[in-house]
Amino acid sequence: MIKGMLRICTILLALMLVGSIVSQWVRPDTQLNISPLGLFFPYLFLVAAIWTLIIARHLKGLSVMMLVLLVWSGYYFLSYVNVQPNDSISSSDKVVTVMSYNAMMGVQMVNNKHVMSKDKKQAFINLIDRAPVADVICIQEVNEVVETMLHNISAEYPHRYHRSNKATMILSKYPIRQSGDLDFGSKVNSCLWADIGVDGETIRVYSAHLESNRLSDDSHRMLTEQEDYEHDKAVSGIWDIVTKYYRYSSVRADQADMIYEHASTTELPVIISGDFNDPPMSYVYRRFMSDYTDSFRAKGAGIGTTWSGRIPLLRIDYILSNRLLEVKSFEVLKSGLSDHYPIKSVFELK
Repeated sequence: MIKGMLRICTILLALMLVGSIVSQWVRPDTQLNISPLGLFFPYLFLVAAIWTLIIARHLKGLSVMMLVLLVWSGYYFLSYVNVQPNDSISSSDKVVTVMSYNAMMGVQMVNNKHVMSKDKKQAFINLIDRAPVADVICIQEVNEVVETMLHNISAEYPHRYHRSNKATMILSKYPIRQSGDLDFGSKVNSCLWADIGVDGETIRVYSAHLESNRLSDDSHRMLTEQEDYEHDKAVSGIWDIVTKYYRYSSVRADQADMIYEHASTTELPVIISGDFNDPPMSYVYRRFMSDYTDSFRAKGAGIGTTWSGRIPLLRIDYILSNRLLEVKSFEVLKSGLSDHYPIKSVFELK
């Protein structure tokens, strides 16, 4: 009886883990939309590892199957937890440092009277000045509060591209030679691009904010606030997250296609950065991986979490590069100025 229950639980867990991996190859706008399974991949992987130890003495055949499955899925787990060291950079290298940051409309930069304190201003400046200092900053969720904060670093970044009807921005220490946008039909969710002259070379940089999941206020508070919730409210909040993710994943798939196809029209070195609102185990992430390098996979060390809320291992912000650039380093910058952590990567121009 007990062995029978263990077998059933093991098979169900294996199917869910496989489904979470397969979800990255399935377009969310098809009838077989299993995208929400991808959200749970890192947790299913960890549960499967513990479960395999539990059943090792009782179900040797199934435990071997689970071990093989863990070895296969371990490759994908490196998109969440990685151990790659950063490369040393010599003064002769042609390098460019890019930061991506979802500023959350400056909500956590002001008090309840919508006034910025000196401490917050200084914390933002310290964040930007943290070595290696970024040459290009891609910002998402820009509003008047964020623009006021950015005024403090305007002298360091004299070149910028921003449109009043878009909430994304690109700041640069180097001249912007050409720029444009991809129309997602929204202000908050948008994508800007800029061709930037760096040491005699030109690179194309995208600052993208893909479709938000539009969670309810209760669900968002559950994710971001450190407080206990009643069982019914917690279940309702989780269900809201899963259903909204299911609904809007197809919109992000179309937006990822737009970015990929637009970037394919240039022969320049390309960097695509921003808040994708999707984890590594998703169609959106997989869409780019045949032609782009994920900076965290290449040079990330430790846990790659970019969401500062209550969900561990939630990585939804990325800096990707094509084959004309070599990733030299990657870093997640812990900061309390937003519900996202800034990320930064150094690239060498080949």
